[in-house]
Amino acid sequence: TKNPENLSIAPSFPRAVPTEELNSKNLSSPVFICIRCSNFESDSFKLVAGIGNVCDICNSSYDRDIFINNEVVGTMCQSLSLPCQNATRGCKEKINYLDIPKHSSVCMYRNYLCPLNLVEGCIWNSNLPSLLNHCLSTHSNSTIHGYDNCYKLDINISITNDIIKLLYSGSNKFIIHVKCDMETLKLGFIIYYIGDDREGFSAIVELEGHVAIRGRFKINLSDKEFTKDFNTDRAFNIDLALVQQIVQIPVVTTLISIEIPEDKKQGKLNEKLLKFFKCPGCTNFLKPPIYQCLHGHSFCKRCKKKHSKLCVVCKLDIENTRNYILEELSTLVHFPCCYRNHGCQTILPISEIDKHESECSLQLYECPLCNWKGIYFAVMYHLQTSHKDDIIISNFHKVCCSKDETNAVCLFAHGHMFCINYYPDNISFSCAVQLVGPKGYAKMFKYEIGLIDQRNENRKLT
Repeated sequence: TKNPENLSIAPSFPRAVPTEELNSKNLSSPVFICIRCSNFESDSFKLVAGIGNVCDICNSSYDRDIFINNEVVGTMCQSLSLPCQNATRGCKEKINYLDIPKHSSVCMYRNYLCPLNLVEGCIWNSNLPSLLNHCLSTHSNSTIHGYDNCYKLDINISITNDIIKLLYSGSNKFIIHVKCDMETLKLGFIIYYIGDDREGFSAIVELEGHVAIRGRFKINLSDKEFTKDFNTDRAFNIDLALVQQIVQIPVVTTLISIEIPEDKKQGKLNEKLLKFFKCPGCTNFLKPPIYQCLHGHSFCKRCKKKHSKLCVVCKLDIENTRNYILEELSTLVHFPCCYRNHGCQTILPISEIDKHESECSLQLYECPLCNWKGIYFAVMYHLQTSHKDDIIISNFHKVCCSKDETNAVCLFAHGHMFCINYYPDNISFSCAVQLVGPKGYAKMFKYEIGLIDQRNENRKLT
């Protein structure tokens, strides 16, 4: 466009697609949207005088409002499958109206406080999938990665001290509180499961190199019950005097093994098979096409190109020979999402896992304004803390194009993030709008670019 003066951009939802017509058409109606916060009303419906439908949360903060329960809308909802109130955080569940309270109490995308807030005064809050990314970036010294659900912890047994750490392995996360008490001569351990489904977990504690000092106990507590004060009655206690007598060194290494209940071992049946699908070049799982060298070492397509067709194990050529047996076996195996270390618990057949990984909300995204990387739910927090002057909470942005400069801003609209890049020069103007998030979300939106006359804003070319 030649010599533009102003630009307006507005991402917006397309028309509802007429599938599941009753559900979709009703849910797209403004009657279900809170006037004040623009969120979907999924708990209760209040009709406020002079305003309209307001959700329970917004209404409670305005004590003077006169309202009545909007029972008509509530009755309509009982016949619909409603989106979770945490849909903008990533939850894709559709829930029956009467089941909303039950789902909301266990939804992994609900508002979640940092479990180390009592210890380190952290005020972070987001959802459970983004917890690990936060702890690794903010509390790295208090976070321990376990291998095959086994963790190592060094404890000073010569003085009274407390140790509080976050443990993680795969999708499981725990808080461990260790107390070495010189007064009572007890070495105590308490483990809290982070999440809601804590039933059936057990822990084995032993001192490295001293199998005689070993104990097993059930994990019956969740992170909601975590307190800064150590409760001896809740703890698994070891005789500290005995430990000091046997070890005879001030710092001991403790091994903590978490036993996962059988009904929570997702894909455990595949673990033995999965080790045969590890690419020796990148350690990712092998998926068709699978190539092999002259000695039979198998490689993924990416490593075949990356290593100049030379096997990283034996240095022999990797030809176009395919490992058809392994490719056939891969159709019988369920693969975990490649982002499981970020908290994704999805396990799918090979025919479905690639599509999921391309849309997984726990994959890493690059900040559109710098080189920072993090999971989707952490990007918004990063933008708000590191680029607060470059974000706009609106679905509309007006810019003046009189200067020859390149700019980028981020818009928060409809519960999603958009990056707008514009490149004006003396004779033309270029603009690009990009959704920050899973690729599948992009097709939900469209945007408009308009030119506005500065002398008369009613004159607009869209």
